Amino acid sequence: MAASASSIIKAANPAAVVLAPSTTTRLRNAARVFTAGFASQIPDGTKGPFDAWTIHSYPTGSAGVNDDGTKNPRAAADKRVDDILNWQNALVDAVGPDSPALDLDIYDTEVNYGLKGPGPELGQNWSADEATQLMNMTYQDSKNLGINSTFWYQYTSTPYDLLGVQWNPSQPGLDAMWNTMRTTGIPQTAGLTLLSNAGDYAIPNFKNCFIRPGADCSGQSLKGIDLSGATLTDIDFSNAFLKEANLSGATLSDVNLTGAYLGEANMRDIAIIDGTTKFGARSFFKADFRGARIRGVTATGGRFYDTKWQNSSIEVSNFSNSTFYKANFDGAIISNTSMLNTKLRKTSWRNAYVRNVNFKGSIGTKP
Repeated sequence: MAASASSIIKAANPAAVVLAPSTTTRLRNAARVFTAGFASQIPDGTKGPFDAWTIHSYPTGSAGVNDDGTKNPRAAADKRVDDILNWQNALVDAVGPDSPALDLDIYDTEVNYGLKGPGPELGQNWSADEATQLMNMTYQDSKNLGINSTFWYQYTSTPYDLLGVQWNPSQPGLDAMWNTMRTTGIPQTAGLTLLSNAGDYAIPNFKNCFIRPGADCSGQSLKGIDLSGATLTDIDFSNAFLKEANLSGATLSDVNLTGAYLGEANMRDIAIIDGTTKFGARSFFKADFRGARIRGVTATGGRFYDTKWQNSSIEVSNFSNSTFYKANFDGAIISNTSMLNTKLRKTSWRNAYVRNVNFKGSIGTKP
């Protein structure tokens, strides 16, 4: 049906944007089954007979309701995010991670909150202030999820019982939020700490790994992920594949890199300063740490082959038993740090400032 409709529409108007059938994301099992069956019919190596994927992202009726009956807009918005991730995962599974079908835009053609269902879940109404927060969060999340267009359902002349968020002439707050987004962009929501500059770009989407505090990205294939300038807090990247990842200018706090591969990663100007980040990656082969600020890091037994540390600052850290073959520390400042039993062959230390660093048992070039 999609192929037939597309050929008819394009014949009448070649410039028309043809959308795939919408998938209701809150029905998670049904969304996966439909997406798997539909997307698996796309011929290998093609984008399919349409220009964009579409979803309806209403979360469940009880989304955001606490046990005591109070409501939490952020929790309701997070439910929508998780539903969309479930659908995105199903799509990647159906077409494969290298399919050109994943290059299509995504349109969320209907979203609101508090609609009853599925099953016995009751609907709920949201106050004007809560509704304004939900609209802001929804568009911020859509941008971070890589959704190209989001359609709020809907503006009505009078209240419409189906909807939990009422947007009509009696809701000036929603009007103000909508007009703000149209004219000046999406305001950063208070308490939403996805990225320090989240409004500037969309975060790449990977299976089960929407970048936000508490995210579990362990074991994920994240080659080339762009998290430059990000504030990354409480994220598990253990055993993840982060080759060529761009973390330049990022700030890491309580991030777990145990067993991760960060070969050729861009770590320029990165800040790791609170001692909570686990830095025991499997390898930092040819990673670029120029200008980095690192404090309180434990990276014993690390592999730092051919890494760049020019003009970086390292203090109160432990790199004992690590390998720094061909590493460049020109202009670096290193203090109160253990480099016991490290391998330092062919390292460079021109103009480096080194104070109270323990090199006992190390082999190779020392400052």
